[in-house]
Amino acid sequence: MNLNESDKEKWEQFVAFNQSHPNETELNIQVQKFLDESIDHIAILKFGLSQSSAHILASFQVLERFTPQALIPFLQDLLSLVAYSQRHINEAAELIIKMPRDWVVANIEKESEQLLSENSYYEYQQIMSLYQDLDQELASRFAQSTLTNPDPDIRDIGKYYLGL
Repeated sequence: MNLNESDKEKWEQFVAFNQSHPNETELNIQVQKFLDESIDHIAILKFGLSQSSAHILASFQVLERFTPQALIPFLQDLLSLVAYSQRHINEAAELIIKMPRDWVVANIEKESEQLLSENSYYEYQQIMSLYQDLDQELASRFAQSTLTNPDPDIRDIGKYYLGL
């Protein structure tokens, strides 16, 4: 994702500030300043979620203050962190859970398909855990779908959930 130099510079300043471990009051002020900037917040935060841990943590600081509806454009980015990141799973999952539940349940399976194309046990396990936190029917459908997977470890995820 290409950001213009001005937006990238503002983002880098925010990331550096966040790394200085500010107190909550200072952080709130800087987040608000960042949000008041006339910049493409969605593009910048999507960029941040795809970068190093410092950028991801700074993105979380901003996204935690978003309304559930405002988080919707970040579903795929957050799902990627749930599926592939070992360090930021919980924060990403919490933001997904904060989104409007009905919308997430209606859209997450389609979004997850791309992530699961590699047929990796780890990704399937992380998505199963998220689905359990979101909706039991969603989790049951996902568990059922794993039963026909060619990988026996992935099938075991579904078997365990379904009590087979």
